[in-house]
Amino acid sequence: MKKFLLSVVFVAIAGLAMLPADAKAFGGRKSCKDSCAQPCEMTWEDRKVTCYKTVTKEKEVEVTVCKPEYRDEVRKYTTTVCVPVWTEQKKTCTTYKRVAKEVEREVTKCVRVPVTTCDPCTGRTRTCCQRQMVTEKVKCTVYECVPETKEVTVKVCSYKKEEKTTECKVRVCEMKQVKEKRKVQYCESVPYETTIKVCVRKPVEAKKVEVAKPAECKPACEKTACCEKKCGRGLNLGSRLSSRKSCS
Repeated sequence: MKKFLLSVVFVAIAGLAMLPADAKAFGGRKSCKDSCAQPCEMTWEDRKVTCYKTVTKEKEVEVTVCKPEYRDEVRKYTTTVCVPVWTEQKKTCTTYKRVAKEVEREVTKCVRVPVTTCDPCTGRTRTCCQRQMVTEKVKCTVYECVPETKEVTVKVCSYKKEEKTTECKVRVCEMKQVKEKRKVQYCESVPYETTIKVCVRKPVEAKKVEVAKPAECKPACEKTACCEKKCGRGLNLGSRLSSRKSCS
């Protein structure tokens, strides 16, 4: 039974050994030639480039401007004015004259009157003064206004329209166009050269690396055929299985 199992394992190992070495046929990892690009290194080097900067400059430009000019003029104005005119006219007027007249009027005044009183407790009498209001007639002079009509001569003012011419000085302003030169600022792009650092990718020759050959497997037993040429995954598995079992 043990010999039968060993024979089955050896047949499987032999089938794996017959598979192609390149795993690309089964969609596995690519070989180094296909996956690795040409090696390169990144370096910095100085390069001269042309840049532009904005510079403010001045230049003279001829422009047309308006400037005021003043001058004095004598102008005549005709206006209508009202002139007062005084005339004498006779008019009838009514005046009032004061006339004196004596009249009697009733006047009320306060008078002290002696009054005798008797004390009911002692029966004594005494005289004292009390105030009383007394009305009496008094003569007085009054003035009455009596109207009188008479003719008087008065001055009456009336206005007459007249045209009057006057002269006055007037300052006149006139705008005149004058050409003059003025300084104007403008922006201009000026080229200049400068040196900058540039990252450059340079190819490098690949160095050959010697790959060590796999060591030959020592047979676990004289009767096993695990080490014919090189060790593979299946062969190693066979060697492990053969190493576990003793040789028959």
